[in-house]
Amino acid sequence: MLIAKKAYYIVTSVELLPVGNGVALCPLQEGWHDRANKALAQIHLRCCDELLPLIDDIDDPVEMWEALRDRLDNVSTKLGRTQVLQKFTSSRPSPDEMVTQYFTKLIAFCKKLIGTTENITDDAMKTHIFTTLPNSHETTVQILEQRIPSPTAQQCMEAISEYAERTALTKEIGYDSTGAALYSCDGNRGCGQGRGG
Repeated sequence: MLIAKKAYYIVTSVELLPVGNGVALCPLQEGWHDRANKALAQIHLRCCDELLPLIDDIDDPVEMWEALRDRLDNVSTKLGRTQVLQKFTSSRPSPDEMVTQYFTKLIAFCKKLIGTTENITDDAMKTHIFTTLPNSHETTVQILEQRIPSPTAQQCMEAISEYAERTALTKEIGYDSTGAALYSCDGNRGCGQGRGG
């Protein structure tokens, strides 16, 4: 279909947008944009529902093509999909890795398996997150596990990321300043006076 629309070489980056400001170039540039838009529409129309999430946020046909190629080339075989699933299953956050970075990595594995027999379900994603996070997130995980209705994996990741940001901010402020605040004046007593001081 892309060949029929004379857009295949555009999405494969063989034919680039003609550059320049000359009057003669205007029709060539308009023709290129017209065919690029047709490619964009055709890619969207030809993708099944399982693949659409991979390209929903992309408005460049070249980027769309690359996203689909990367997804389909990597998991075109049962062995390839199994390897991706194994990488997901064995993933653990490293000590110096932020939870947001860890979640980004897990989401990338999930996207690669969308629409396949090895598709990672929302429940599988949540279970993996809850069982692999370090103990510092134990309280947050327990709260999320008890919520009714049960939150989605995305909602869990957002809540955990928010908690991690607050914790990092507390550490940045430092325990010394927290301790100093406990001993600060409250307006009714003098600071550091008497036995209390």
